[in-house]
Amino acid sequence: MTQKLLRGFLALAALAALTLPGEADARRNSGPTTLEIAYCWGLQEVDPWCPITYLTLYEDGTLEVEGEPGEWTWDQPSHTLTMTFDNYPSLVYEGEQYGNSCYEGTMDAGGGLIGVWEGCPL
Repeated sequence: MTQKLLRGFLALAALAALTLPGEADARRNSGPTTLEIAYCWGLQEVDPWCPITYLTLYEDGTLEVEGEPGEWTWDQPSHTLTMTFDNYPSLVYEGEQYGNSCYEGTMDAGGGLIGVWEGCPL
């Protein structure tokens, strides 16, 4: 997978706030939510120079980032958003909600390639 695709996935999510879960059940019927996500591979926190991408979460549990499809799930008790990508099965973004609708977490592409992401709805 190219660096550009990896960047695009960081999204996350994320990314990841479909007006998101936590509030998601009430908002699942309100349409898609787009998150602006900053992500950095190989770091332990998001820096200002980290690339930015946009990830769209759909109410049916699917997502899209830079044309790549995937799925997202929301665990209400832990306020955890998990995102996976159809064409990159080893790539997983997981993040916790903070504030009203933003998320921060880690991304793991397997093989030791890990990073961090942070995202909020537009």
